[in-house]
Amino acid sequence: MKTMSVMKMVLLIVTVNFSFAYSDADWSRHASIKEGETRENIYELSQDDLAELREKGFIHALKYPVNISGLLIPYEPMINFFKTKDDSLLKLILAKLGETQMGIKSEEDLYKWLGLNKFNDENATGIYRIPYPEGYKPDYYMGASIIDTKWGKGLSFSCAACHSANLFGTSVMGLTNKVTKANKLFVKAKQFLPFVPTKLFQKVGGATDEETFMLKRTKNNIGAVGVKDPLVVGLDTSLPQVALSLARRNSDDYATKNKIFEAFPKRNMLEHKRA
Repeated sequence: MKTMSVMKMVLLIVTVNFSFAYSDADWSRHASIKEGETRENIYELSQDDLAELREKGFIHALKYPVNISGLLIPYEPMINFFKTKDDSLLKLILAKLGETQMGIKSEEDLYKWLGLNKFNDENATGIYRIPYPEGYKPDYYMGASIIDTKWGKGLSFSCAACHSANLFGTSVMGLTNKVTKANKLFVKAKQFLPFVPTKLFQKVGGATDEETFMLKRTKNNIGAVGVKDPLVVGLDTSLPQVALSLARRNSDDYATKNKIFEAFPKRNMLEHKRA
């Protein structure tokens, strides 16, 4: 008990100090700046502290910070699937999607189809300098996030999928991605995931039992997700999908899952109207 009390006191002191350190920043609607001033360093940090926080902010946006996500693609089996060139599972998926081909035959093809951007080279400077999450230039594109879980590596997608863009051949963080198909991915996943045979996936992708469970978990959770196909590429928005997903859950504080609502969602105008 004494140890817990000490820990609480330390946490309180740290929180209070942190609050005071950042209390001078004016975020009100009446905030103004004088000619020649900027809000680039609104907390008036030292240049070293500002650079460190900026670096952490980049990493936070590049690497999905939520490792408890219930929607993960088993990463290694996906790579194995692309390498084996086994068309049995691919043909089944395309048949369920009502398409003959999507042009996705490799990990890179997937990222290109999604509209993700490449990491810039190490010598990039200014607005083009983007840190690497693992400290070295990765093979995957910006927005792809490989998460370590107890079931193996899972692929998800981070803020950078939609909040980075290609400017004259160079990637820039913070710009709106006009070609992303992030919402389209959810639409496709809702269409084909329930029909992917678990045993065939395990065989073709060489998945372990744990990775196979990850797929089962994703298949089970996708039912609680509401999706909305954007009018055109570049007008993706997560807000309708949030509303439509909540229509498939209980109305409690934690939006707990409800299999009945997943099958028969609560009425929502976004089901029939464009956002």
